[in-house]
Amino acid sequence: MFEYAQIARFYSKIIGGISKGNILAMDSLAKIALFAGFPDFSYIDNRRGAKELGYDIWENISDTGTINDRLKYSKSEQFPDFLFRIALGNRLHGGFLLELKDSKSGSIASFNSTLPTKSKTLLEIDRINGTDLVSRMAKLIDNCATIECLNLERRCFYLVRTFNNRPDQTKISIVDGAFFETVPKEHLVYEMLMNIIEEHRKQHNQKMACGKQKMRRIHD
Repeated sequence: MFEYAQIARFYSKIIGGISKGNILAMDSLAKIALFAGFPDFSYIDNRRGAKELGYDIWENISDTGTINDRLKYSKSEQFPDFLFRIALGNRLHGGFLLELKDSKSGSIASFNSTLPTKSKTLLEIDRINGTDLVSRMAKLIDNCATIECLNLERRCFYLVRTFNNRPDQTKISIVDGAFFETVPKEHLVYEMLMNIIEEHRKQHNQKMACGKQKMRRIHD
């Protein structure tokens, strides 16, 4: 249970903040996440918006030379929305991924950009995004640039709010990514490769069949 202390503390702070009136259940999910998680983040996707709300991820970071000035306060629109810092000790743990899901109804929108899984590594995230910004920020802010950090399986969580326009029905939950993972990622990758191979095979056979028909017409 100790390994989930980071996310449990985060959700507990949300509950406490709402009950004390420090934040409102109808505030933006980003504001709620920042209130409960800052400064325990090593990556924030919308850094400009976070600073406008009073949360500056670079405030106590002196060496930011590896990050382009244009990117320091921008909204990258990449996965994830937030990345928690690694908890250092006898072994690496924590460093959870956090995505925001907001809905006017009792259900949430489909996952179009990034397939939900129980966990992802920083290397996987770089491949998904097509850029290494997330891992570069994590290395810089977390001070954890080893291969072990890059390959650490980081648990995925979703901060979900339903009925966000009905104060009497609004619910805010933390959902483990494993809940949405219909197929384990190892099987998913295998199936995707097999589908690609099968599509190529079908196209190749189709071209071969068309070629044979043309040859018959020429021969006739």
